[in-house]
Amino acid sequence: MPYLSDDEYRDLFEKIIIREVEIREELKELRNKSHEVARVEKLLKERIDLATSGEKIANTVREKLLFTIMKDSAIQDEKFYKTEKQFNEEISRIYSRLDDLEEEVKKLKG
Repeated sequence: MPYLSDDEYRDLFEKIIIREVEIREELKELRNKSHEVARVEKLLKERIDLATSGEKIANTVREKLLFTIMKDSAIQDEKFYKTEKQFNEEISRIYSRLDDLEEEVKKLKG
């Protein structure tokens, strides 16, 4: 990575942190909106990418640790989101199958 002046470094560092906060806020708003799956997945990936970039530019051990923690948190959030999504899809399939079975029972009684 090219050398950054102290001001450029500080600006980049601040932009990464500010964007992280913005993404987290947007994710809170989108989390339960099933029609926003693609947007949520994009934001989760962006969080990971931001933290990875931050790790690369960190000047101190403390900053590197901060970005490593941010990245680990983003990875965990992404895994949790995918697991939650899969769980909800399975529940939906179960309900659909139960509806089908209920219709079959009605036909048999019919």
